[in-house]
Amino acid sequence: MDYKNAFGLPYEYPDLFEEHMLYVPKKADPPVLDENYPYVNKKLTFRLARFGILIVSQTIGFILVKLLIGLKSQNRKILKKYKKELKGGAISICNHVHMWDFICVMFALRHRSFFFPAWPKNLTGPNRHLVRLVGGMPIPKQKSGIVKFHNTINNVLERGKWIHFYPETSAWFYFDAIRPFKKGVFSYAVKNNKPIIPLVITFRDPKKIFRLIYRKKPLLTITVGEPIFPDQLLTEHDATLKMLNQTRDWMQKTAGFSKIIDQNIKRRSEVEV
Repeated sequence: MDYKNAFGLPYEYPDLFEEHMLYVPKKADPPVLDENYPYVNKKLTFRLARFGILIVSQTIGFILVKLLIGLKSQNRKILKKYKKELKGGAISICNHVHMWDFICVMFALRHRSFFFPAWPKNLTGPNRHLVRLVGGMPIPKQKSGIVKFHNTINNVLERGKWIHFYPETSAWFYFDAIRPFKKGVFSYAVKNNKPIIPLVITFRDPKKIFRLIYRKKPLLTITVGEPIFPDQLLTEHDATLKMLNQTRDWMQKTAGFSKIIDQNIKRRSEVEV
């Protein structure tokens, strides 16, 4: 089955939903992601540089996403409604459909500093330093690194910080369906008793002057959903699945995408038309 987006854009999507379509040109050797790697860099010089980059991202970056991809945000007021409940930290999630969708998330969650698991190949490309400075934590494959990575995420959440996840795991540009989720993010939420803040990016046709600029690509809208809290009366396994299903249901309903992909499907070729 040829599973294209609805906009006729020339993107070729992998068969496996978790595979990246993004090509990252190699500019540096990959770091050794073991128990000695600083997944959260606490050096003063790094923290100062990170602070500066976040200021630039939340000023110039926000202007650029409004101008270049016509970004709009919806329902941000929900964050004020749950301000007290979110004081102790949270996990935000979003579909992964654009090169700049992390800036879109920052735009929707204004003035929040958070971390996010990053594709390791991003640390070998031209934007490797930027990925780290905006909060990227590369995902290790070595067992010793995995243990420290999990401990780092739990520690960040215990300290009341925010972490952003892409539960689809891979970036598929302008893909107009919610792909299957990995369960790990929801397990972190349950274990640390933290709410999930769901966001979903949707696409709209350009109008008026935007038609002159965006003749082929649609504009982006990001919508913030109500926090989803872990059900402490359930087992960890059941509470994890409940959060996953609640989040997917909200994202699919809010997005209104015509294509519905079952959570248990692994490949595009398994999707029935």
